[in-house]
Amino acid sequence: MNRSFFRAMLLALPLFSFLHLSAQNQTDRFAVKPRNTLLIGINVAANGSYDQLSYFYRNEYLHRFGRIFESSIGLGFFNYQGSQMSINYWNGHSNVNYEVSMQTSIVSIDIMGYIDIINTRRSIIRFGVGFSTRFDKSLLPTDTYLVKKSSGEFTYTTDYIRAKGIDSGVIVHLGYGFRITPHFITSISARYYSEGKYVSLSMAGLNFGYLF
Repeated sequence: MNRSFFRAMLLALPLFSFLHLSAQNQTDRFAVKPRNTLLIGINVAANGSYDQLSYFYRNEYLHRFGRIFESSIGLGFFNYQGSQMSINYWNGHSNVNYEVSMQTSIVSIDIMGYIDIINTRRSIIRFGVGFSTRFDKSLLPTDTYLVKKSSGEFTYTTDYIRAKGIDSGVIVHLGYGFRITPHFITSISARYYSEGKYVSLSMAGLNFGYLF
């Protein structure tokens, strides 16, 4: 009887181990890391090409290939409307403020590769490099000069040009993420787009992601 009991115990050990690991995974909700992430980011961005400050909104889909490697494809939007300079001048009997405006719209398609420097149960520090293709449309001022109206008063006027083109460059990314739940993560990140013909973007912001 003792031999039968010991044989039964030996045969049951692998089953006990499996049940123990399964119970651990059920208790620790963060034990299993999802392979995909949908991310929405809101960044404060500077376009160094024209000294413009605005918001950069990006959407990104990430796929995990192992414990520390991920790749992604993303779409970003930057829109700026503002004044390049303001001129105060005296015109007849009034003080007139004349502004020279500027507009820029950028759509960026980004392909990224990431490596997780730190990847614990709930925290991730991620470094990434990638490549962007950017579609730029801009309304740019050229010459501003003073003209005399038919009434005899003087006023300023500005010539504008419309520029559009396709740009490209390298992306460098660094971010820290914290998993609020097994399926929701929030992160802060900094990102730099190398200077091309039309665009030179650098940004920092807050991101929200859904993991599945």
